[in-house]
Parts: sequence; C-alpha cells; structure tokens
Amino acid sequence: MKSVLIVGAGMLGKGFIGEVFDEAENWHVSYLDKDPRVIENLKKPEGFTVECSYEDRTEHRVITDYDAFLTDEQFSAADAAIHADVIMMPLYPEDFDEAIAYLSKMLARRAKENPAQSLDIVCNTNYNHYMNHIRETFLKDLGSDEARKWFEDQVYLSDSIIRRSTIADDNAATNLRTMCCATLLIQPPLHNDLKDVPWMEQKDKIELLKDMKVYTINGMHATSAFAGYLKGYTLIEECMDDPEIVAMVNEVMEEASYGLTREFPITKEEIDDMCAFFYVKLDSPINDAILRVCWDPARKLGRNDRLTGNAMYCYEHGKEPVALMQSMANAMAYDDPRDPIAMEIQKKIQEKGIVQAISEVCGIPADHHITQCVAENYRKLMEKRAK
Repeated sequence: MKSVLIVGAGMLGKGFIGEVFDEAENWHVSYLDKDPRVIENLKKPEGFTVECSYEDRTEHRVITDYDAFLTDEQFSAADAAIHADVIMMPLYPEDFDEAIAYLSKMLARRAKENPAQSLDIVCNTNYNHYMNHIRETFLKDLGSDEARKWFEDQVYLSDSIIRRSTIADDNAATNLRTMCCATLLIQPPLHNDLKDVPWMEQKDKIELLKDMKVYTINGMHATSAFAGYLKGYTLIEECMDDPEIVAMVNEVMEEASYGLTREFPITKEEIDDMCAFFYVKLDSPINDAILRVCWDPARKLGRNDRLTGNAMYCYEHGKEPVALMQSMANAMAYDDPRDPIAMEIQKKIQEKGIVQAISEVCGIPADHHITQCVAENYRKLMEKRAK
C-alpha cells in the first residue's frame, strides 16, 4: 500500500485532497496540521464528511480511515513523513515557510533512514512563481549536504493548479462540500503517476497556465460576482442562472482569450480546455457567496490582475475590451459595507472623482482610453441606480 502525507488539513486538504486519496485504492492517508482544533476534530471516531457534488449526482462520503498528527515537538508524524510516497501541501502561501521548516527536520531523518525511496512533493497553492522559493527553503532547512543531495536525487517537487472549490464553516470543520468537476493539474514529472487517484492530472506549462487561470477562470468568476451584486444576488449560482450575466461572462472570456493568445505562448484551445469546467452545472450547487468572490476589489482591479490586466492585453493587441471595461465599472461600483477595501474605493471616488479613482486603483493613466470608458460606464451605472 502506498502512503500520502497531507500537510495542511483545512478545507482543501480534507475536502478535496484527502477525499480523493481516500477514494483511491491502496493509499493510506495521514494528515499533519499546526492547528490543535483541526487535529482534535480529525481524531474523533466519526471522522469527517464530504458532500461531493457531480453533474449527475451528489454523494455523501464519510471518511474515517486515516491518521492525524499535530506539529508537536515530538515529531509524531515522523514515520509518516519518512515512508510517504507522496506529500501534498495544500497551504496558504504565507504558511509554506513554517511548514517546510518543520517538515524538513523529518525529511533530514528520511535521508539517513530511508534514502532509497523516491518521493513526490506537490504544492497546492494558486499563488504563482513561488516554486523557486519553496525549493530554496527546503534546501536551506534540510541542514546538511547529505540531506540536500538526497533531496535533489530522490524528490520531485511539483507545482499544481487548484480548480475545485471546497467550502466549510472553517478549517477545523468536519462537514465539507466540494464540487467534483475539475482535476487538480500537476506539473510533471512524478515518481508516482497518480493514475489510480481520481481527479489528478499531469499537465505541462503549469506556471503559464496558473497565470492564465487568474485572467480567465478568476476573471469570469469576478465578472459574474460584481454583475450579480449590482442585481441584488447573494450567490454565484444565481449569477450563472442569469442569461444577461452569462452572456457578459462569455464576452469577457472571448476578450481575454484574444489578448492572452497574442501576449503569451498559449493557444485558445489550451485556455478553453483549462476553463471548460466553469460552465458545468452541478447536481447540488455549493452556494458560493458573492461576497467571498468580490472581496478586496482593489486586488482584482490591479494593473496586472484579472480585470484591468485582461483589458490592457486586449486593448494593446487591437481589440476594444467592451465587456471587461463594463466589469471594471461594476467592480468600482461594488460597495458592500462588509468589505473594507470596497469602502476605501468608495471614499476615494467621493474625494477624488471617478476618473482619478479608477486611475489609482487600476494603475493606468487618468487620460487613458480604458480609464475614460470605465468612468463613463460607471456614470451610467450610477444614473441607473438613481432612477
């Protein structure tokens, strides 16, 4: 039997990574987490449940067959780390350094006690251009030349793209919901091909595709959310049932593909393949909140992010980004009082006017064509609201 150690037992770690390895045959699953609440809940005999929503059905899975370890001073997870075939790391970017420092102490032992067994380490974060830092941190924290040589010889360190939403009340929750419509894309090579694990797919050009994901999948997601907010919706599923919003999302995707395929070495077919799942209708929608998707509109409006960045690529390559500029205006109009960044943008609009606010938030000149068009779209939105 093969074994996987999942470092980070939060929503993604349990509800996606843990669930699919549990479903696979001949894999023993272990979890490692720094949060005592997470581990205490995992150690309860009832385990955890995952509601898996497919296109044609919904399955309720109860998962109990695993080990769970806290990042304690005794390194209780050492045996799991020393003998794992695969280590998955579903973590926030800010948690990697701490996790690597702890994990490296056990891997240094592995270099001495079990040097012949190869290992795959798969990093599960959608933060991009981070793998060099992760590799350098491992090599630093392993501590000895012997351990570093073992790591270089026996370990494949791989990036991945997460395309599957998993939700719960918090990271310690044991009742989770996940959408089963998109694979985890993993950069090859791997020592273990993972063909026996469902929803795992090896894919080249992960770094490029991860950049494209922001502009495409995340761009469509943001477009639907900001448009839905202005219509009074609260859930993404409501947005995707609205023909007007779906049409706008499709137009954003077309504009994005136009600019991206001319700016980057990627084809429309590759983009469409990565994004196809976006339109899948699930048997039991996971009810993703618009507030979550809209949160921090300044980031989504940033010069190199999903809305403004997309619009600039499209415009610079000769196409008017009509839908993207409307989506940018929708984002500028988003004013949920629960979102402090949205409130900062609204204050900026009041104090400096819409043109200067767009320029500062989006990072483009006040006299730029896109700035002027977004400002005009915003004014029309305000006129419509006032009626």
